[in-house]
Amino acid sequence: MFQDLDLAADFYDWVLSALKAGLPARRRILAYETEDLSPLSPLLKEGLVVDDLNRKALEGAPDAAYDLILCPSLFLSLEKDAAPAAARLMGRLTAPGGEAHILFPPAWLPAAWAERVVKFHKEGNTKLYFRFKDHISAYTFYTNREIELLPSDLRLERLTILRNGFRRAHFSRRPKETA
Repeated sequence: MFQDLDLAADFYDWVLSALKAGLPARRRILAYETEDLSPLSPLLKEGLVVDDLNRKALEGAPDAAYDLILCPSLFLSLEKDAAPAAARLMGRLTAPGGEAHILFPPAWLPAAWAERVVKFHKEGNTKLYFRFKDHISAYTFYTNREIELLPSDLRLERLTILRNGFRRAHFSRRPKETA
């Protein structure tokens, strides 16, 4: 999927920017349902733990276990009724002062895809279908407002529309206040 949409490059740029932003060593990163992170391995500092877990393993993970959550694919096809529970899970797993970066699918036919997409169909306010020459991709449709209102302990800091039409949400969790 990522190869067709040139999404991998955006994802790696995104991870690189997070690492260059000064993540110190010994921080825990959760790369949830991602493609192979091996191109980034030389950049990951020694002692940095990257877990690539599936959904079942996440349910048993301890609270506030990760300082950075990278989630490029979970919400692309996750049904809308399951999105609030997934958002709460991401909030529970993010440590105070931590961040979550989540990709959401495009809300329209991106201009960058115009030459490759044979047919585009929006089914009500729930699904987007893109027919490429050799396959069909289906995505769950989220409005920007639905993204903003996802229930969790996380606060939406930025919602950026990428050139390929995907929306990258940057959430943060406030640090615990000291008494």
